[in-house]
Amino acid sequence: MSASHFSVVQIEVIRGILYSCCTLSFFGSFSIILAFCLFPELRTTNRKILLFISLADLITITAYILPPWQESACKVSSLINMYSSISSFLWTLCLAFFLYLKLMNKRSSDVAEKLLPVFFVLSSILVPIGCVTSIALMDQEGRDERLSPYWCWLKGAEEMVRLQNSTSMPTTHPSHPTSPSSILSSSITEHNNLYEAELLREYLELMNSDVTFTESSKKLLIISILIGGKAIEWSCLLLSLFFFILSYWRLRKYARSPENEWQMLIGEAEKHSSPSMKFLCAPLILCCLRIPSAIRSLRSIANPEHPVDTAEFIFAILQAMGDPAQGFANGLLFVGFTSKVREKYYSLFSRFFRSISSHFPTAYQSIH
Repeated sequence: MSASHFSVVQIEVIRGILYSCCTLSFFGSFSIILAFCLFPELRTTNRKILLFISLADLITITAYILPPWQESACKVSSLINMYSSISSFLWTLCLAFFLYLKLMNKRSSDVAEKLLPVFFVLSSILVPIGCVTSIALMDQEGRDERLSPYWCWLKGAEEMVRLQNSTSMPTTHPSHPTSPSSILSSSITEHNNLYEAELLREYLELMNSDVTFTESSKKLLIISILIGGKAIEWSCLLLSLFFFILSYWRLRKYARSPENEWQMLIGEAEKHSSPSMKFLCAPLILCCLRIPSAIRSLRSIANPEHPVDTAEFIFAILQAMGDPAQGFANGLLFVGFTSKVREKYYSLFSRFFRSISSHFPTAYQSIH
């Protein structure tokens, strides 16, 4: 069975999954940032790029947890989400490209080190701010249930049509706005009963059954989706996958090389490929996590009027799990599964708890 919008129950399920993944990603990203700040020996160039990715992931999580029902907060949340997501994609591509150059030879590695400030300007300032400014000037930031069930990104084609036809549409119930997002906001904030909210949604679908999509609104939707981050996201994912394949092939080549040839090609410090392979996995993980988001965006571009069926609901759940999960995945990979960082955290917390426990006898004696 298909409908034109997600049901209230479906949105609540997506919200619970989204908030759970955001919580896990917060701890994963924070553990990476804290390790970089506390342990100077971990401040390598790879870890520095990973730090910028984690900072962007933290900003993305902040955008996801902002309330989507208030229009002003939703607009701010959508712009923050675009900026941080685009920055995260570009920094992930920077990591894949840097690792590839580092595996080439010493000269290429030096070039990559010198290019890092350029990547910083492009990934953190010029490109994200340019895309966010374009969307803001087009006034397309907002929320649409088809594109983003419980977070803010773009208005969507259906909302664009309503805004264009708002002056000509009859208002049978002036106490309720005609926007589906506003109707749902009203139902959730004013009614705690899900049944009443569901009845209000059925009225909404009946009221807006005569809304037709125009070619101009569809073109505007496609342009907004691409400028809003999807063009950069897909380009970065493809390029990151390309550099991953090249780097993996080169590591396999080094692994089969004799000892003397290995040292000539990559140097003694790069003899063990495990750290490089872990950093190479970061772009690959991002590609896997963003597949549901890419599928939903392609469906919206191909047919903005596609029904919200079971498949759409499943992909929305997967997107709610995958979009904010990069911080959690990186935290597991570079903290939980990295013995060097894990042992440093263990040593730090051991000293901390020993320091606390050493004060307990003194405190006990002072009381008695």
